[in-house]
Amino acid sequence: MGNIIDYVIEYGDYTFTEKGITEVDSLVLCQMCYFKLDGFVPGPEKNSASVTLRSIVEKAEIDKLLADDWYRENNLLLLEAIKGKVRFENLLLNDYVNILNPENETQFAAVSYILDDKSVYIAYRGTDETIIGWKEDFNMA
Repeated sequence: MGNIIDYVIEYGDYTFTEKGITEVDSLVLCQMCYFKLDGFVPGPEKNSASVTLRSIVEKAEIDKLLADDWYRENNLLLLEAIKGKVRFENLLLNDYVNILNPENETQFAAVSYILDDKSVYIAYRGTDETIIGWKEDFNMA
């Protein structure tokens, strides 16, 4: 059985118009929400134009984009698989939100993806490797 990287390699040459979104695409988009998109994707308050994943990869400092220690190695493999794949490189990203609230011990992160068929997919990130993320996990437990 393959993984999401195998899926990206196998189906990455199809646009979402050619092959509709699948559960595995959803997994890929949710995992990409763990990329540290701060400074790369505009937030909702800026009312800015969307950016393509390709443009982020071309100009991003990979160390900043993949700063999450928990998922760094796998996210690097995913990012490498995405390069050159129209299904994902041409995604438009916008409305990125990353809120860390130490006082309330909560965090929230989300990003909007606009697919080539003009549909919008919103991905939410779960807790991450930060102390706030750990505290939130313990508070929910």
